[in-house]
Amino acid sequence: MDTKEKKGFYYLIGGMVAFLTVTKVYELLKNYRKAPRSIQSTSSDNKRYIPNELKPKKELSIIKKPNIHKIVFTGGPCAGKTTALALVADRLRERGYRVLCVPECATIVFSSGVSIDITKMTMQENLKLHSSLIQYIINQEDRFMEFASISDAPTVVLCDRGALDVKAYMAPDAWQALLDEMGWNTVEIRDKRYDGIIHLVTAADGASEYY
Repeated sequence: MDTKEKKGFYYLIGGMVAFLTVTKVYELLKNYRKAPRSIQSTSSDNKRYIPNELKPKKELSIIKKPNIHKIVFTGGPCAGKTTALALVADRLRERGYRVLCVPECATIVFSSGVSIDITKMTMQENLKLHSSLIQYIINQEDRFMEFASISDAPTVVLCDRGALDVKAYMAPDAWQALLDEMGWNTVEIRDKRYDGIIHLVTAADGASEYY
């Protein structure tokens, strides 16, 4: 297989990944419509989304509405997250959903002048950085949930990476220290904050020259 054929092959695989991602999101939404959903609210009418400020040692309680679904796209570099997210958003809009896309927080932070060499950080510095970052991610997601709650239209909130992506850039003991400091746990963040998690893997896995 020559170089041109290889590139065509990887483009084909990438297209298949995007198609399967769209299909998976449809399945998630279909299942959510069938399954009963518990709603927590401090108001009697359950109509207003109340964001969780997630202060240290505060319970991670997530307020949900039946007509709003939050799905996060995650995966390594060049996995097709941004491309798949845009494609899924277009397909969902074609089917009548209102779609809100939450941008990747780390990109916003590091493209705005924050320049840090994680490899040279102490554990305490790393903990401080990622504690701020995960709270930023959660806060931004909560704001988008507020935007989604303004309308009663069926809405899907698509996140380019999520709160648990922070874990990938921390040593296990540092991640556990962050959880202890905030009073959270990994399963709680994963299962309470998102209705679905789509993990993508690059089509060039094992072929680094095509990254």
